[in-house]
Amino acid sequence: MSTFLSAAGGFVSLYFLARLLSKDELGGYAFTFNILTLLALVAAWGFERNIMLRVARFSSAPADLRGRGLALRATIISVLLALALAVGLLVAAPQLGMIGATEEARAWIPLLAVALVPMAAAAPLQAWFRANGRVATASMSYGLVNASRAVLLALVFLLGGAAPAVAIAVVISTLVPILLIGWAGRHARTRPPVYLRPSDIWTGAVVVVQKISNYGLRIIDVILVGLLITAAETAEYAVAARLAVFCGMGSEALQPTFVPRGRRHFATGNHAAAFREYHLARASGFVISLGVATLLAVVGPLLLGIFGAFQPAYGPMLVLSAGYVVTAGAGLHFPYLLTRGELFGTTILRLCALLLLIGSAFVLVPPLGVLGGALALGLAVLALNVAALIYLHHLTGFWGMTRPSVALVGAATLLLLAGGLDLIAPAPLVVALLGVGVAAFVIDHHTKAAGLAVLRRVRAPS
Repeated sequence: MSTFLSAAGGFVSLYFLARLLSKDELGGYAFTFNILTLLALVAAWGFERNIMLRVARFSSAPADLRGRGLALRATIISVLLALALAVGLLVAAPQLGMIGATEEARAWIPLLAVALVPMAAAAPLQAWFRANGRVATASMSYGLVNASRAVLLALVFLLGGAAPAVAIAVVISTLVPILLIGWAGRHARTRPPVYLRPSDIWTGAVVVVQKISNYGLRIIDVILVGLLITAAETAEYAVAARLAVFCGMGSEALQPTFVPRGRRHFATGNHAAAFREYHLARASGFVISLGVATLLAVVGPLLLGIFGAFQPAYGPMLVLSAGYVVTAGAGLHFPYLLTRGELFGTTILRLCALLLLIGSAFVLVPPLGVLGGALALGLAVLALNVAALIYLHHLTGFWGMTRPSVALVGAATLLLLAGGLDLIAPAPLVVALLGVGVAAFVIDHHTKAAGLAVLRRVRAPS
């Protein structure tokens, strides 16, 4: 439900933003908001992991939340860090033009900088609830941010507001997780753990690097595009990225189920079951991602028209969709590695991919514009997945992809790239992608097994 709320809310929010703002203003907004998202990861300082490790070791009791003091202290530090970063961003705003930030992007900084504080404060509070077994409430708070933002932006649209009103709506939406968790946890007692330890500060710094490596690709790409091309082109990239993200929803939805089951299989020494779970999740995620990418190839021009004059984003959208198809088709290798406790190696891989994205963007974006940004991200995503699969095999002897799955993912990726580069028309592209989908059920027995499992569940009596 949270994933659906977040995706739907993000789509509706973007629709109203495109109606309320000019293309240049929208590009500046996307650039600034992604900078705030990146800084929020830093301000949260990895306290989420410390809270999870120190609170979750106690048995959870629905009416008794542990670690209230620890969560409050972590939140206070995150707020102070966020305030310092927000002030630093405001001071640096006039100079950002020297490194390529557009005038429209710099104009958003004083309007949105305050949102950094609640964005950072929400992270330790959400971790506190998850550590106490209140997973549904913590997860719902994520989805409600985008959902509430969509409602508030719709209200701004109806009232005829402009950029300042948009900023107010965005800032208010970032307060939702704090209000929700604050109300739900208002009766919590102060029970151990209460205090932060000096080691929490050091490990927090390590976790910050891990978080940036984990989420950086899908945040820094918009920032790089915003630095290297115009605000209007940045808006096109942001819209293409927002639509392409639907291709990743299948794998994202499967991950909360796969990770605990994989961890349980490892704990019991049942590696065969863990491998089977991996391949079923991989096959399911690929089919879902391919289906969404095919749908975008069909209705993409219509969806882009809904936002305004964004038809030039069709090609980049297909290229970005190819990246999600590659990730889904490669499987949940990073969650799989994390169930084995592999942190250092996965962080290095992600950081290398991040450096590849930055280098590729500086080479491809200036001459190719929005399409160059999509190709740069696609190259980084492809390299990351190939490296992760090799690393997985090196550690475990387990290949995360079968030969049929390599052929299927390769075919789908090449088709989407061809469509994005305008080497194949939309109609034959759709037919070819449907053919790949049919072939998946014919030549890949894991896809067939996943499909049969779904059919059995549908046919089972309620």
